[in-house]
Amino acid sequence: MSLRGFMCPVWMTFWTSLGERQVLSCLDLVQFYFQLPLSPESQDLYAFQTTEGQFSPAYVCQGDQSAPAVAQRVISKILEGIPGVRVLIDDIGVCSKSTDEILETLDLIFTRLGKYNLKLKPAKATLFCRELFQCPEKVERVKNWPRPVTSAQIASFLGFLNFWRQYMRGISQY
Repeated sequence: MSLRGFMCPVWMTFWTSLGERQVLSCLDLVQFYFQLPLSPESQDLYAFQTTEGQFSPAYVCQGDQSAPAVAQRVISKILEGIPGVRVLIDDIGVCSKSTDEILETLDLIFTRLGKYNLKLKPAKATLFCRELFQCPEKVERVKNWPRPVTSAQIASFLGFLNFWRQYMRGISQY
C-alpha cells in the first residue's frame, strides 16, 4: 500500500464541515493498531532480535513512524463513501440532519467494521448529541473526573481538557 500523497486529516475540519447537520456521534476503535494484521512480508520487515531470539509482530506496531498513516489509510478506505463520516486514525465522527439518518449511518459503520472484525470501545462512544459544545457525556466526564493524584493522572486530565476546551463552552466552570 502506497502512502505517497496520503495525509492524515485535521480533526478540526470535521467540526467546521458540519453545516446543517445537527445530530452528532463519536466512536473510538479499541487499540486500533493492534487490530491491523501485518502481511507475512511486512512481518519480516518489522522483525527484531532479542536475547531470546528473533520475533516478528503479527500486527502494526504503535511506535513505527508510518503506523499513523497506515492506520488512517486503512480506516479511511473501510468507511469510504459513508456520508457524514470523518475519521482520524481510531476516532470516528458521525454527523447527520436527523436521528433516523444517524441511525442508518451508524448501521452502515457497524456493518463495515464488523466485516473487518474491528472492535469499538463502548465506554468512549458519544451518541446522539444535539449540540457539539455541550455534549452531556463530555460535560459529565469533566464533572465526575476523579481527582488526579499522580503525574500521569494529571497529564491525562490536562490532555483531555486541552483538547475538549475548544469544543465545550465554559469548560472551566465544571
